[in-house]
Parts: sequence; structure tokens; C-alpha cells
Amino acid sequence: MKKNAFIFPGQGAQYPGMGKDFYDHYIAAKEIFLRADEVLGQHFSRLMFEADPKTLSQTENAQPALYIHSMALMAVLRQNFPRLEPALTLGLSLGEYSAIAAAGKMSFEEGLKLVSKRGMLMQQAAQKRSGSMAAVLPATEQRVSELLMPLQREGVEVYIANLNAPSQVVIAGTIDGLEKASDVLKSNGIKRVIPLDVSGAFHTPLMQEAKEGLREAIEQVHFSQTPCELIMNVTGKKAGSIPLMKQQLIEQVTQIVYWQTSIEEAVKEGCTSFIEIGAGKTLTNMNKKIHDRSSLSVEKIGDLDEIDEAITQGVL
Repeated sequence: MKKNAFIFPGQGAQYPGMGKDFYDHYIAAKEIFLRADEVLGQHFSRLMFEADPKTLSQTENAQPALYIHSMALMAVLRQNFPRLEPALTLGLSLGEYSAIAAAGKMSFEEGLKLVSKRGMLMQQAAQKRSGSMAAVLPATEQRVSELLMPLQREGVEVYIANLNAPSQVVIAGTIDGLEKASDVLKSNGIKRVIPLDVSGAFHTPLMQEAKEGLREAIEQVHFSQTPCELIMNVTGKKAGSIPLMKQQLIEQVTQIVYWQTSIEEAVKEGCTSFIEIGAGKTLTNMNKKIHDRSSLSVEKIGDLDEIDEAITQGVL
């Protein structure tokens, strides 16, 4: 029996023009963009289509843009392939909000309000305590943790932020902390420490202020129980209850993202195929390093033909 998981990308995947092809060709997508403009009280779709990369990459813009994009593509998938429904959803960091909405556990509008609030709070926190992130390759959690520990004992603010795939660890911290960590890691045999194009030390204690601001907003949102299950970043496990889902969504702002564990859990749950819905193919490429299940992505209109073919062949 086929069991599909829908997965959703996080911040960093955005680019100008994202979703314009779907906006122009599918009413279902256009309606999502127009609803987003109404909720946000601005022509946000125009920003997504026309803004320069630097403006779009600002956290307060990138997060709602990615959410809107994924939800617009999701609407087209549901329109074109009504029988293609996920048994599980999960999303990387910001993508977790897309996963929750795709699972029917909150409305598109409520999700967009939350994501907009989250982006604003995280950008404000990053402005108060400047930081960034870097990918460490190849490396294990244990090795990176061992090398960072002496720095942390000295008060250097650098942390493990994401465990994305085998031998792929993401660290985050202050600019000074990342520089010191990079020197230590490279001098101890780590081949590459690659700076990421983000404006904050996400998923670390440096985001504590954003976490507290988001807590109140999340507590006020109505979440629903639905048959579609959700695997969450903070534990890499299913969130069985709404209170637990809310709490883990709050904790995610300052805690490690266990993405590899999350994908492995979906495989254990019997998922036979994964469909990445949104900007880029980062999650699809990481999947190839984690498991041997079918992994497809929907980002451009042409990708719908691959979905149709996979359904015809019985893959989905």
C-alpha cells in the first residue's frame, strides 16, 4: 500500500519570481497569493515576484514568501490530483508551518499570520544579537559537539542548530563565535565550514526573545486534529496531541532541528514516497543521502508531469 509524505522547505530556498508560473496558469494558486495579499494587507505577491534577492532574503519577507509559495503549489496539487493525499507531513524549520497547514491542522490564514509574526520576531532578535549559520561537512554530531564544547565552556556562543543528513551538521552562533568555531573545526580535520546566507543564529538560545514573543501567538491559534500525522523538528517524532504540537512549535525556535531523524521516522512509519513541495530541491537531495525511497519535488509547472507519471506507474 502506498503511503506518501509531503515535505516542505525552510528559509534559504527563496528566490525572486517564485511561484509566478503557477500564479499565471492556475486559478487555485492565484487565489492563495491573493488571499495572502489580503491577510498581510499589502501586495506581498508582487514582492515575491519582483523584489531583489537581498530584500526577499530578509527574514520577515522570506518566511511568509516560502509559506505562501508552498501553499499555492499544494492547492494546485490538490486540484490536479485529488486522490494524492499525504499520510504524513513534515517541514524543515519554517517549513513545519507549511506541513501543519497541509495536514489541515490550521487554516492557511492562521498559518500565514503566525509565519509573518515569526519572521518579524526572528529578524528583530537577529538585529539585537547579530549572528549567522554555517554548514559543517563532512562531520557527525558527536564530533562537532566535542570540538565546540571547549569553546562553549569559555563563553563562546556557538551551537549545533540542524542535523540534516548523514555527515551534514549546521552550526549557528554569533559572528565571532562562528569564526572561532570555524578555525577550531578546520584545524581538527573538518574539510569544509560553509557560511549560509541567513541573517541570524536560528535554532539557538540567541533566538530566545523571538521564542517568547511567538509563544503567545501560537497559544491563540486554533489547531485541529486530523487523520494526517505530523513529524516535528524538535524530536523527530510524531506529535500526538495539539498541546504537544504547540509546545514543540514554540521550542523549535531555539532548539536543534532533527531533520534526518524526522525523515528516518517517516520511513519507519511506512512512507514509500516523499514529495517536496516548494522552492528548491534541497530536501529531495538530502533524502537521497538518508534513504532509498522515491523522492520527487514540485517547484515548477513541469514537475507536475513527473507527479502524473509517478501516479500512472503506481509509485504514488
